[in-house]
Amino acid sequence: MLKLFTSPPPSSKNRIVKILLLNILLFTFFVFILNFVVYYFDIINDDYFNKNKIETIKSYISFMKRDISENNTYRNLIENSEYRPIENIESQKDSIVLFGCSFTWGTGLNDNETFSYQLGKLTNRPIFNRAMGGWGVQHMLYQLRNKDFYKHIISENKKNPEYIIYTFISSHKSRIYIPVCYFYNPCYLAFYKKDKKTNDFILKNRNFFTDKIIFYYPILEKIFKILEGKYCEKIDEIVFDYFIACKRQQKINLPNTKFVIIFYDQNAFLSESCMKKLEEAGFILITKNDFQIDTDDIAYRLPDTHPNALAWEKITPAIVDKLQLNE
Repeated sequence: MLKLFTSPPPSSKNRIVKILLLNILLFTFFVFILNFVVYYFDIINDDYFNKNKIETIKSYISFMKRDISENNTYRNLIENSEYRPIENIESQKDSIVLFGCSFTWGTGLNDNETFSYQLGKLTNRPIFNRAMGGWGVQHMLYQLRNKDFYKHIISENKKNPEYIIYTFISSHKSRIYIPVCYFYNPCYLAFYKKDKKTNDFILKNRNFFTDKIIFYYPILEKIFKILEGKYCEKIDEIVFDYFIACKRQQKINLPNTKFVIIFYDQNAFLSESCMKKLEEAGFILITKNDFQIDTDDIAYRLPDTHPNALAWEKITPAIVDKLQLNE
């Protein structure tokens, strides 16, 4: 009986270690293969890229080889050559800063078809579009906490912005939990954890796993959607906490700036209690009910569900009126 409780012989230990190492190796290989398969079939069918097989493979290899040595600095959230041009930079009116994801940046649109262009055209104000594909509320938090962000925004026209506008879509809920990047357009992930003692968000370091060896976003988002119904109230509360953290930074650095949240689609709404608390905290809320069009209508969407030029042409005047930006 005593033999049952004795440690295994060295040869047995070595065998266990080898099995574990083999399993780790196989899992890593599986992740790489799954990454490529999903990436390949996604991008090869995307009208925006029109990539042939060879170009697709080359772009994947380029992604895997890209230098991530400076990732922990998060500099690309502040200085990014892919940002949209600043509208009406010479205007002396108070500026507006836009935050968000590809909806705000304008995936599939020319510079003169985006939300920032339409807003600049209607108000003649400087418009800073600081959104990027794949981003979420955590990226806005990083920017509002970074002193260099304010240098970039204020130095252009020497004035604080009158409005911050964040366009929130339903996918932003999952992006808080899934800090991954798209292969064909790395979204420069920003991932926070919540400190249990201070209840504040702390930025986590990026690493090789989060930047390269990671499942493709749509796969994880499908899993998130399965769990979302069960934990929807908790998720909404965490989104609310992110907005409050952003509001806190705005009050410190831009005390006179108004903070607007646009809830672009029906599923982007938070719980009734969270929406009420946001208003009580000083946020101006704009919902799809204010747009006077149905943003889910195919007439206002690109084939991949992003807003088309007509959507922003119709929506932006309603936002201008709601915020009284022409007065």
